[in-house]
Amino acid sequence: MDKFPDSASPGSPVPQALEEAAQAVRSGDLQRAHQLSVKASQIDPQDPKALLLCAETAPTLEEALTYLSRLNALQPENPEAQQKTYHLLQQLLKKDPFLLYLDETDHLYHVRSGEKLSLAVPKDRSLPEAYPARRPAQLQRAFRWLWMAFLGLPLAGLGAILFTPLAAAEGIGLYFKTSSKTNRIYSLMVVLLSGGLWLIGLLLAVILLVHLV
Repeated sequence: MDKFPDSASPGSPVPQALEEAAQAVRSGDLQRAHQLSVKASQIDPQDPKALLLCAETAPTLEEALTYLSRLNALQPENPEAQQKTYHLLQQLLKKDPFLLYLDETDHLYHVRSGEKLSLAVPKDRSLPEAYPARRPAQLQRAFRWLWMAFLGLPLAGLGAILFTPLAAAEGIGLYFKTSSKTNRIYSLMVVLLSGGLWLIGLLLAVILLVHLV
């Protein structure tokens, strides 16, 4: 069975509309080509050729990406759709360098542009890093431990002594796990802050012991 099915099934009006759209493209009438490709996609919303032609003849970059997102959701491994998606996505980022991560599946990233345009992007190639970037779970836990250590300083430094090793462990683990330069810098900051807070906590604990003695 063909991985990317042909839309030319007997008795379907879709092939005729697509053929007329292709003729319009060859004659340079992109507006008519887009109208015909949209008609074909309305007849069969899951036809990959219709969606691809809609994207190729779309009057705006955002509209083209919308059609490609629909096609990516249907066929995330379609190589032609992947290539066009990354090419247009680069153009979109040149206009507005903002890409917000929403979620992901095994095959797709779901992101949102600065124009509030929700996109489905295949995972087969590396994406420009989303901005603002999502913090790894280890980094989030490290910051929580640091916050708890800071709050525990007034308790004779015991909170800092207890929680900073946990934060440092998360930071060290992230440093050796991540390939992101930004996350490595954050992990080093966590380790340094943990060490500083631990020393302050130790100093407060010693002062308390001296006064008690």
